[in-house]
Formats: sequence, C-alpha cells, structure tokens
Amino acid sequence: MKTLLFIFVLFFIFAISTASAADRNTLVIGLAADAASLDPHDINETVSYNVSMNIFDTLLSLSQDLKIRPLLATSYEMINDNTWEFNLRKDVKFHNGEKFNASTVKFNFDRVMDPKSKLKMATGDFQAFLERIEVINDYKVRILTKYPLPYLDGIFCHAPMIIPPKHIKDKGPSFIAGNPVGSGPYKFVRWARDEHIVLESNESYWRGNPRIKKVIFRSVPDESS
Repeated sequence: MKTLLFIFVLFFIFAISTASAADRNTLVIGLAADAASLDPHDINETVSYNVSMNIFDTLLSLSQDLKIRPLLATSYEMINDNTWEFNLRKDVKFHNGEKFNASTVKFNFDRVMDPKSKLKMATGDFQAFLERIEVINDYKVRILTKYPLPYLDGIFCHAPMIIPPKHIKDKGPSFIAGNPVGSGPYKFVRWARDEHIVLESNESYWRGNPRIKKVIFRSVPDESS
C-alpha cells in the first residue's frame, strides 16, 4: 500500500511540475469581447488592435518611456513640411516567407488610402492626410502628405500595420481577416469565434525569439467572470 501511495505521489508531483513548465511558456489573456477582424487595415476597435499588434509590425514604435523608436524602419527624416523619407530594414520576412521591402510599404499605404477598398482605415485619417507614397529604392520610401503633419512619426507607431502583399492578392481580404500573416513576434494558429484566438512565437522573428511561446486570447464577455 505504501509503495502504491509513493508511486502516486511521485506521479502527482511529476504531473504538476510538467503542467507548471507548460504554463510558464503560455500566456492567457482575457478579453471583454471577441475580435471583429484580424485584417489590421479594417479595424477600429481596441480588442482587434490588441490582438493584431502581436502579429504585425509597424514602421515605428513607442518605447516604454514613450520615445519613438525604429521598428520596420531603421531611420527617417522630415525633408520638408510635407515630405518624409524612411529607410527600411533588410532582414525582415513575413510568417509565410515573403520578404519585406519598399514595395511592401507602398502596397500597404496604397491599400489604406484607397476608398474603393471600403476598409475602415481607408475611410479614416489616412485617406485624409496622405498624398502618395514613392519608392526610392528597395529599402527606402518617400511619404508625402497633403498638409504639414509634424506628428506623422507618432501616427506610424500604431498604424498601418504591415501585411505581405502576395498573401492579400492570393487569398483576398475576406480570407486574411480570419487568417492573418504578419512579420511580428507571434504567428496566428487558430481562431474559434467567441471563444479564443491562439498565437505561437515566431522563432524567426528579426528581433529574436519571444520568451513566451504561446499566447491565448480568451473571450470573457461576462464581467463577473
């Protein structure tokens, strides 16, 4: 009897230690609602944005002390009141293997500027203040605005999130809204509507493999829960 009890205790300890190890690599985040879409150009609410920002990168980012830092852009400068130039990273690939370059940036900005796309971002500020995007070379773009916008770099810390052009052209907007591909620290795994969204770490991420290997966004609409 003692032997059986000893074996049971060992098994119990092993099971707990194994579960704890798995838990250390998984982060579960409760959300007040399910995401509306995972097409980062067609969202205007917080839940979808909070999930998408883990899948996609932007040109710039904000540090913890609210300083503007390079992300997909390595550097930038304001040429005149209406013209900005951005130098881009050369070592970035999307989760599907597509390469990031200046043509990618132009495709994304053209998409959010096109009112015919009927994307939520296309009917907002980007269409109002952006004039056009010019490709200078493979890793440099020029962005022209319709009027002086000295805080443009602050806007680019949040949007537009950059998506791979071929994925959009091959699959279409309806597909990518539920099957996102980005260049960010986490890759999309699955989405069970009104239940959870599962992401896994991008081991090839250009900034390094994230320490947390899996992130689960769980819909918990009941506030008491």
